[in-house]
Amino acid sequence: MKKIFILVLILISIPLVAFGVTKSQDTVFVAADETIDENLFAYGSTVTVDGTVNGDLIAIAQTVRVSGHVAGDILVLASDVTLNGTVGGSVRALGQSIDIGGMVARNVSVAGNNIMIASNADIGWSMTSAASATDIQGTVHGNVLGYGGNMTVTGTILGNATLTTDAVSVITLQPTAAIEGDLTYTAEKEIITRKGAEVLGATTHHLPTKNIKDVKALMSSFGFMVKLLSWFGLLFVGVLLVSLFPSQLIAIGEDARRRPWHTIAYGLLAILLTPIVAILLFLSIVGIPTGFILITLYFVVMYGSRIVTGAMLGNFIIAKFRKTEGLPLWSMLLGTTLIVLASLLPYIGWIFSISSVLFGVGALVIKIRFHRAEVRPVLKIE
Repeated sequence: MKKIFILVLILISIPLVAFGVTKSQDTVFVAADETIDENLFAYGSTVTVDGTVNGDLIAIAQTVRVSGHVAGDILVLASDVTLNGTVGGSVRALGQSIDIGGMVARNVSVAGNNIMIASNADIGWSMTSAASATDIQGTVHGNVLGYGGNMTVTGTILGNATLTTDAVSVITLQPTAAIEGDLTYTAEKEIITRKGAEVLGATTHHLPTKNIKDVKALMSSFGFMVKLLSWFGLLFVGVLLVSLFPSQLIAIGEDARRRPWHTIAYGLLAILLTPIVAILLFLSIVGIPTGFILITLYFVVMYGSRIVTGAMLGNFIIAKFRKTEGLPLWSMLLGTTLIVLASLLPYIGWIFSISSVLFGVGALVIKIRFHRAEVRPVLKIE
């Protein structure tokens, strides 16, 4: 579990305050004849890199495809990830489906539902993965550390393999599989070794332990993964909001920051009174549709409130260090990440979590209230 935690820390190590080129639109495309001589941050619905990036690539999108060359590291948050190009550094990716079919000079750290290391893939150093299904068909020159569900090895691992599966999953070594180091696996079921598969080192099978300590550790790990996925979901929604309302998102938080206690008070009143109003609407037949709409908006605002607070906090921090306001995206990423990390602190984390929600809801209420006052028509008497 410590290895997963290290993987998570690697995945969140985003240079939030300073970066190179930023591209943001529905479809981001780097053509085959295009060269970017610095770091690239790209976010949108689809990110495609067919050209050359002489730096690091950070991509947040629904779909990310890289068939060109990235001289530095790649860090990806997306639903579908396909990497068929060459990478001079390491790859760190989180997604629903991750397919790596190119050459990676250093490490690969991935987490998702389905992970495929294609037959033409070549990983120069080690690989760490956490997934429901993992298929290694290519070559890994270092060690492999895998967690999750079904795991299949068809290719070559030049180092050691340490694999851990759940109770219903199985590890399979196909006929062309070759592990030159030791194989250590923890699973309920025996490994399936097809004829022709080779393990040159020692093979060690550990059964999962089921004492109270391990159950507590499992529950702790499960809770941590839920919080991790919640954080990535929050960032994804934040990216969408920044794409749609970049200046408005910052403005909402800045207006509220000038009157923090009023903002928190408005947030508390809105959180307490909205369910009461919704219940009253449900009690009247004609008010039921309005009640459903109100309660839906209530949960949407509660969820997005931390993004509003995060954008304000990030903008404030960046302005302090750089003497200028930060880009809306960087402000949101930095502030939201800090709020989530603060909420994980023992004993006092709940204070940060509740405060961020109260402030965010209050900021939205203040914005709506004053916006209505600004647009209210004035009757002139001549």
